[in-house]
Amino acid sequence: MQSSLLPVVCHRTKPAPRTAAADFIAVDDFTTHRWLCKGQGKHPMVPAAEWVCSHLALACGLPVPPVAVVELAAHPGVPYFGSQWQGGARTFVEAMGRISNPQVFARTHAADLVVHNTDRHRNNYLYLELAGDIVARVIDFSHAWLVAGWPLPALPMGFCNTTHELPLLLAQDPAAYTPPQAVLDALAALPASWMHDTLQAMPQPWLAADQRALLQVWWAGHGRAERLLSAQSALLPAAP
Repeated sequence: MQSSLLPVVCHRTKPAPRTAAADFIAVDDFTTHRWLCKGQGKHPMVPAAEWVCSHLALACGLPVPPVAVVELAAHPGVPYFGSQWQGGARTFVEAMGRISNPQVFARTHAADLVVHNTDRHRNNYLYLELAGDIVARVIDFSHAWLVAGWPLPALPMGFCNTTHELPLLLAQDPAAYTPPQAVLDALAALPASWMHDTLQAMPQPWLAADQRALLQVWWAGHGRAERLLSAQSALLPAAP
Protein backbone atom coordinates (compact mmCIF):
# COMPACT_ATOMS: atom_id res chain seq x y z
CA MET A 1 0.00 0.00 0.00
CA GLN A 2 1.23 3.46 -0.85
CA SER A 3 0.02 6.72 0.62
CA SER A 4 1.14 10.23 -0.22
CA LEU A 5 1.28 13.53 1.61
CA LEU A 6 -0.27 15.10 -1.49
CA PRO A 7 -3.98 14.52 -1.99
CA VAL A 8 -5.37 12.77 -5.02
CA VAL A 9 -7.60 15.35 -6.75
CA CYS A 10 -10.66 13.92 -8.48
CA HIS A 11 -13.07 15.75 -10.78
CA ARG A 12 -16.14 13.56 -10.61
CA THR A 13 -17.92 11.11 -8.34
CA LYS A 14 -20.18 8.08 -8.50
CA PRO A 15 -22.54 6.69 -5.87
CA ALA A 16 -20.94 4.28 -3.42
CA PRO A 17 -22.00 0.63 -3.70
CA ARG A 18 -25.01 -0.18 -1.57
CA THR A 19 -22.96 -2.54 0.61
CA ALA A 20 -20.17 -0.02 1.27
CA ALA A 21 -20.29 2.35 4.25
CA ALA A 22 -18.85 5.22 2.23
CA ASP A 23 -19.86 8.67 1.01
CA PHE A 24 -19.11 8.16 -2.68
CA ILE A 25 -16.61 6.84 -5.21
CA ALA A 26 -14.24 9.52 -6.48
CA VAL A 27 -12.95 9.07 -10.03
CA ASP A 28 -9.41 10.00 -11.05
CA ASP A 29 -9.67 10.07 -14.84
CA PHE A 30 -5.93 10.58 -15.27
CA THR A 31 -4.89 7.33 -13.56
CA THR A 32 -8.32 5.66 -13.99
CA HIS A 33 -8.27 4.83 -10.26
CA ARG A 34 -11.50 4.84 -8.31
CA TRP A 35 -11.42 5.72 -4.61
CA LEU A 36 -14.04 4.69 -2.08
CA CYS A 37 -14.23 7.85 0.03
CA LYS A 38 -15.20 8.47 3.65
CA GLY A 39 -15.45 11.87 5.26
CA GLN A 40 -16.22 13.12 8.75
CA GLY A 41 -19.96 13.55 8.23
CA LYS A 42 -21.10 10.22 9.69
CA HIS A 43 -18.56 10.26 12.53
CA PRO A 44 -15.73 12.79 12.90
CA MET A 45 -13.18 10.05 13.71
CA VAL A 46 -13.86 7.78 10.73
CA PRO A 47 -11.12 9.08 8.37
CA ALA A 48 -8.49 9.00 11.12
CA ALA A 49 -9.55 5.49 12.16
CA GLU A 50 -9.38 4.25 8.58
CA TRP A 51 -5.99 5.87 8.03
CA VAL A 52 -4.30 4.53 11.17
CA CYS A 53 -5.87 1.07 11.00
CA SER A 54 -5.11 0.59 7.30
CA HIS A 55 -1.47 1.44 7.94
CA LEU A 56 -1.40 -0.86 10.98
CA ALA A 57 -2.84 -3.67 8.86
CA LEU A 58 -0.14 -3.13 6.27
CA ALA A 59 2.55 -3.08 8.95
CA CYS A 60 1.54 -6.52 10.23
CA GLY A 61 1.37 -8.05 6.76
CA LEU A 62 -2.35 -7.99 6.02
CA PRO A 63 -3.43 -7.52 2.39
CA VAL A 64 -5.09 -4.09 2.20
CA PRO A 65 -5.88 -1.96 -0.86
CA PRO A 66 -3.86 1.21 -1.49
CA VAL A 67 -5.13 4.23 0.43
CA ALA A 68 -4.84 7.96 -0.14
CA VAL A 69 -6.09 11.34 0.93
CA VAL A 70 -8.65 12.37 -1.68
CA GLU A 71 -10.01 15.82 -2.48
CA LEU A 72 -12.66 16.85 -4.97
CA ALA A 73 -11.72 19.60 -7.40
CA ALA A 74 -15.07 21.25 -6.70
CA HIS A 75 -14.35 21.35 -2.95
CA PRO A 76 -10.61 21.95 -2.45
CA GLY A 77 -9.27 21.67 1.07
CA VAL A 78 -11.85 19.10 2.21
CA PRO A 79 -9.94 15.83 2.65
CA TYR A 80 -11.53 12.39 2.46
CA PHE A 81 -10.03 9.04 3.31
CA GLY A 82 -9.83 7.05 0.09
CA SER A 83 -9.43 3.30 -0.32
CA GLN A 84 -8.77 2.22 -3.89
CA TRP A 85 -11.93 0.65 -5.26
CA GLN A 86 -11.22 -2.57 -7.11
CA GLY A 87 -14.17 -3.62 -9.22
CA GLY A 88 -15.12 -7.09 -10.31
CA ALA A 89 -15.12 -8.45 -6.77
CA ARG A 90 -16.88 -11.71 -5.99
CA THR A 91 -19.42 -12.11 -3.23
CA PHE A 92 -18.54 -14.16 -0.16
CA VAL A 93 -20.92 -16.90 -1.28
CA GLU A 94 -19.15 -17.08 -4.66
CA ALA A 95 -15.75 -17.11 -2.96
CA MET A 96 -16.51 -19.75 -0.30
CA GLY A 97 -14.20 -22.72 -0.54
CA ARG A 98 -12.04 -21.02 -3.18
CA ILE A 99 -10.17 -18.37 -1.18
CA SER A 100 -6.45 -18.86 -1.71
CA ASN A 101 -5.35 -16.99 1.43
CA PRO A 102 -7.87 -18.19 4.07
CA GLN A 103 -5.39 -17.53 6.90
CA VAL A 104 -6.22 -13.84 6.41
CA PHE A 105 -9.34 -14.21 8.56
CA ALA A 106 -7.51 -15.32 11.72
CA ARG A 107 -4.76 -12.77 11.15
CA THR A 108 -7.25 -9.95 10.63
CA HIS A 109 -9.06 -10.93 13.82
CA ALA A 110 -5.87 -10.41 15.80
CA ALA A 111 -5.48 -6.90 14.38
CA ASP A 112 -9.17 -6.16 14.96
CA LEU A 113 -8.76 -7.03 18.64
CA VAL A 114 -5.96 -4.50 18.97
CA VAL A 115 -7.98 -1.65 17.40
CA HIS A 116 -11.33 -2.85 18.82
CA ASN A 117 -13.05 -3.25 15.48
CA THR A 118 -16.54 -4.54 16.31
CA ASP A 119 -17.78 -4.66 12.71
CA ARG A 120 -15.64 -7.24 10.92
CA HIS A 121 -17.93 -9.46 8.88
CA ARG A 122 -17.91 -11.35 5.58
CA ASN A 123 -18.63 -8.23 3.52
CA ASN A 124 -15.72 -6.28 5.00
CA TYR A 125 -13.32 -8.13 2.76
CA LEU A 126 -12.82 -7.82 -0.98
CA TYR A 127 -12.80 -11.15 -2.82
CA LEU A 128 -10.86 -10.58 -6.02
CA GLU A 129 -10.21 -13.07 -8.80
CA LEU A 130 -6.53 -12.74 -9.71
CA ALA A 131 -4.75 -15.10 -12.10
CA GLY A 132 -7.23 -17.86 -11.39
CA ASP A 133 -7.16 -17.43 -7.61
CA ILE A 134 -9.66 -15.71 -5.35
CA VAL A 135 -7.80 -13.46 -2.94
CA ALA A 136 -9.37 -11.89 0.15
CA ARG A 137 -8.28 -8.34 0.99
CA VAL A 138 -9.10 -6.46 4.17
CA ILE A 139 -11.25 -3.33 4.02
CA ASP A 140 -13.27 -1.09 6.36
CA PHE A 141 -12.16 -0.02 9.82
CA SER A 142 -14.89 2.59 10.21
CA HIS A 143 -16.06 1.18 13.58
CA ALA A 144 -12.56 0.83 15.06
CA TRP A 145 -9.92 2.81 16.89
CA LEU A 146 -11.11 6.25 18.03
CA VAL A 147 -14.60 5.53 16.71
CA ALA A 148 -14.84 2.83 19.38
CA GLY A 149 -13.96 5.39 22.07
CA TRP A 150 -10.80 6.34 23.89
CA PRO A 151 -9.35 4.76 25.90
CA LEU A 152 -10.22 1.69 23.87
CA PRO A 153 -12.87 -0.56 25.46
CA ALA A 154 -11.54 -3.53 27.37
CA LEU A 155 -11.24 -6.98 25.85
CA PRO A 156 -12.70 -9.49 25.26
CA MET A 157 -15.31 -8.05 22.95
CA GLY A 158 -18.96 -8.72 23.67
CA PHE A 159 -21.43 -9.89 21.05
CA CYS A 160 -20.91 -7.95 17.81
CA ASN A 161 -20.45 -8.59 14.11
CA THR A 162 -16.78 -9.42 14.70
CA THR A 163 -17.41 -12.16 17.25
CA HIS A 164 -20.57 -13.44 15.56
CA GLU A 165 -19.00 -13.89 12.12
CA LEU A 166 -15.62 -15.22 13.26
CA PRO A 167 -16.53 -18.96 13.25
CA LEU A 168 -17.88 -18.73 9.69
CA LEU A 169 -14.75 -16.93 8.48
CA LEU A 170 -12.31 -19.25 10.24
CA ALA A 171 -14.12 -22.23 8.70
CA GLN A 172 -12.85 -21.12 5.28
CA ASP A 173 -9.36 -22.31 6.22
CA PRO A 174 -9.03 -26.10 5.90
CA ALA A 175 -5.87 -26.06 8.02
CA ALA A 176 -6.12 -26.43 11.79
CA TYR A 177 -6.47 -23.07 13.50
CA THR A 178 -3.41 -21.68 15.27
CA PRO A 179 -3.41 -18.31 17.07
CA PRO A 180 -1.92 -15.65 14.75
CA GLN A 181 0.75 -14.51 17.19
CA ALA A 182 2.88 -13.19 14.33
CA VAL A 183 0.46 -10.29 13.83
CA LEU A 184 0.83 -9.14 17.43
CA ASP A 185 4.59 -9.64 17.29
CA ALA A 186 4.80 -7.45 14.19
CA LEU A 187 2.86 -4.66 15.91
CA ALA A 188 5.05 -4.94 18.99
CA ALA A 189 8.18 -4.62 16.83
CA LEU A 190 7.15 -1.33 15.20
CA PRO A 191 9.26 1.62 16.36
CA ALA A 192 8.11 4.09 19.00
CA SER A 193 8.02 6.76 16.28
CA TRP A 194 5.56 4.82 14.11
CA MET A 195 2.41 6.51 15.39
CA HIS A 196 3.93 9.98 15.12
CA ASP A 197 5.01 9.35 11.53
CA THR A 198 1.64 7.87 10.53
CA LEU A 199 -0.31 10.76 12.04
CA GLN A 200 2.08 13.28 10.53
CA ALA A 201 1.14 12.02 7.06
CA MET A 202 -2.57 12.46 7.83
CA PRO A 203 -4.52 15.69 7.22
CA GLN A 204 -4.64 17.96 10.26
CA PRO A 205 -8.47 18.38 10.23
CA TRP A 206 -8.98 14.68 10.87
CA LEU A 207 -7.58 14.77 14.43
CA ALA A 208 -6.92 17.55 16.93
CA ALA A 209 -3.41 18.20 18.22
CA ASP A 210 -4.20 17.04 21.78
CA GLN A 211 -5.64 13.76 20.49
CA ARG A 212 -2.59 13.18 18.34
CA ALA A 213 -0.39 13.72 21.37
CA LEU A 214 -2.40 11.20 23.43
CA LEU A 215 -2.07 8.54 20.74
CA GLN A 216 1.66 9.09 20.39
CA VAL A 217 2.20 8.75 24.15
CA TRP A 218 0.00 5.63 24.24
CA TRP A 219 1.91 4.04 21.36
CA ALA A 220 5.41 4.87 22.59
CA GLY A 221 4.64 4.07 26.25
CA HIS A 222 2.98 1.20 28.10
CA GLY A 223 -0.41 1.51 26.41
CA ARG A 224 0.49 -0.36 23.25
CA ALA A 225 2.20 -3.21 25.13
CA GLU A 226 -0.75 -3.60 27.49
CA ARG A 227 -3.22 -3.67 24.61
CA LEU A 228 -1.20 -6.31 22.79
CA LEU A 229 -1.18 -8.48 25.91
CA SER A 230 -4.97 -8.11 26.19
CA ALA A 231 -5.37 -9.03 22.52
CA GLN A 232 -3.16 -12.07 23.00
CA SER A 233 -5.35 -13.23 25.89
CA ALA A 234 -8.49 -12.71 23.78
CA LEU A 235 -7.30 -14.83 20.86
CA LEU A 236 -8.99 -18.16 20.41
CA PRO A 237 -6.86 -21.08 21.66
CA ALA A 238 -5.27 -23.43 19.17
CA ALA A 239 -7.49 -26.08 17.64
CA PRO A 240 -7.37 -29.39 19.53
